Amino acid sequence: MKRGFSLVTAIVFVVLIATLAMFSLNISVTTARQTSDIFLREQAELLAKGATEIAILRLLQTDFMQPANCALIDTNANLMQTFFPTQNAATSLFQASVTINKMFGKVGVCDGTAGRGTAVTPISTTESAGTVILDVVVRSANANVPPIRIHRRTIQKL
Repeated sequence: MKRGFSLVTAIVFVVLIATLAMFSLNISVTTARQTSDIFLREQAELLAKGATEIAILRLLQTDFMQPANCALIDTNANLMQTFFPTQNAATSLFQASVTINKMFGKVGVCDGTAGRGTAVTPISTTESAGTVILDVVVRSANANVPPIRIHRRTIQKL
């Protein structure tokens, strides 16, 4: 009788230890995945900030006295599109794209009629001329990366 009780106690003890081990392993795997996801999200947010700065630099370097450059400030004009960390879509983690949502006032010769600069919105004050609203979207480009989408809207005075 005593031996049978010890066997049952040993089986219950082994099952209890195995359950605790599985629970601990599950928590460890979940924590590691969450840490990786948080890292990738932070990286996407930093990429969105960097893409905004590069797009603003490209706008500042553009000569808007040339009518051919007015197409750059069209509504929904793709100001920049890139893949990160490589320029190859198949091996990159993220895709970043910057578009112009709206441009206020006349910029150089671009006033909504010269070229295709349809993003230029007329304004009543001259101080707001050259203000641009940029939309930056960073999304995961790889199937191995969890679905991440960061949208950042920036108002910038040129």
